[in-house]
Amino acid sequence: QFDEIYCGHLLQAFCADDLKLALGNMLKLLKPGGKITAVVHDMRASAQMMLKGHISPHQLFAEIGLGYSTYKYAQEDMRSSRINPPNRNVFDLDSLFKTFIDAGFIGVTPIDIERHPYLVSRYPTQIGVEAWTRN
Repeated sequence: QFDEIYCGHLLQAFCADDLKLALGNMLKLLKPGGKITAVVHDMRASAQMMLKGHISPHQLFAEIGLGYSTYKYAQEDMRSSRINPPNRNVFDLDSLFKTFIDAGFIGVTPIDIERHPYLVSRYPTQIGVEAWTRN
């Protein structure tokens, strides 16, 4: 068992059922009192920044991991189902909290993206939480 698990931009890639399964398995992998730290994109903040003209649609797609080619062909690709979008879950801080609480974690708290030691890139639209297992 592990003391800590870090998930950097991983949780949004799971479909809903697989996300529940993954978090349940992570809960089992952690020692009693173990901690999980998760960082995802805050899709609400990203959309608001785009609507206010602070970022372009291209920047939004790049930030959430879709990249230029997907942005360029997104409508066609989505209609033809030729791609499997990397972000199957869309989070804001409330839904991220609820996801961890529903999975059985306790003490869910937001992390300070600007100061967290694990984060290399400091996108303004990242959010994260820390949560613990029961002792």
